[in-house]
Amino acid sequence: MKKIIAGALVVWGACVGLPGDVFSLGLSTPFGLVTVENLQPGQTYNTRELVNLPLSITNKSETAVDLRIDVVVPDSNRYPNMASAGFEPVPDAAWVSVTAPEITAPPGQTVATDVVIRVPDDDRYLGKRYQVQLMSRMVTKGPLAAGLNSTLRFTIAPRRAGPEEIAQRKKVESFKNVSFSLLPSRLDAEPMEPGGEVMLPLKLANTSDETFTFFFSSVRPEEVGLVGGSEVSAAPTEWLEAPRKGLKVGANQVKKFTVRVRVPKTADVRGGRYLSVLKVELPGLTTVLNQAVRLYLTVKPGEGK
Repeated sequence: MKKIIAGALVVWGACVGLPGDVFSLGLSTPFGLVTVENLQPGQTYNTRELVNLPLSITNKSETAVDLRIDVVVPDSNRYPNMASAGFEPVPDAAWVSVTAPEITAPPGQTVATDVVIRVPDDDRYLGKRYQVQLMSRMVTKGPLAAGLNSTLRFTIAPRRAGPEEIAQRKKVESFKNVSFSLLPSRLDAEPMEPGGEVMLPLKLANTSDETFTFFFSSVRPEEVGLVGGSEVSAAPTEWLEAPRKGLKVGANQVKKFTVRVRVPKTADVRGGRYLSVLKVELPGLTTVLNQAVRLYLTVKPGEGK
């Protein structure tokens, strides 16, 4: 079972330098590439409160350094890995702020500022994946100014958390042994006509000693670490219609359900092989447990518009 952080942070790597040798000038930060998962519309998140991870900068030089921290919407041409990872530039830099945009780092010391994310209360952002840059620059009158470039990525939950899901989160956190699985983990559908649809049967096994309600979403394969292969393309998420309501499964029980797959009647999908991914989640307060099933689709080389 894969475990990810929900409304919290996962950190990879170290800082990326701006022009100039950042490290030789004595600046460093552990806030390099940070990903925040499953944020809710209309909510505000503070990285220090979530996982005690502010944007901290260490000045290893022998003189004090004045820093300015700017929130910047990334340019797709400068950050090609953003699109390949399934992210897009944040709609507005105002979504993200730091509590201390100007700060002085004494010699040999570390300073920190909170990073705050405010998600607008709008359903059109559900399921979106955004990236923003935090530029920590030295304030200097000379020709050389160095700094650090931190990348913050965050995803918006595919649905709003209802009362049942919110009430369940505390219960999920209180159980040390929570186990469930999607069956089968892989399903190959019969070849489909362009413009056709099919209902695929699945099972959800709750092997925990407690009743839980599980939630579904159609996601891109890379979001759950899956790849289709050289001859398989990722299907658009709208092809797979995930159950809109949560599925309640009793303790140590298995429940059947179906998902609908619709293939468009267009010429560009004919004769192709595609991978759709259904993700099931069991949200807690600070973690989300999830499983995914791979649905392989083959479209017949029929007529299309």
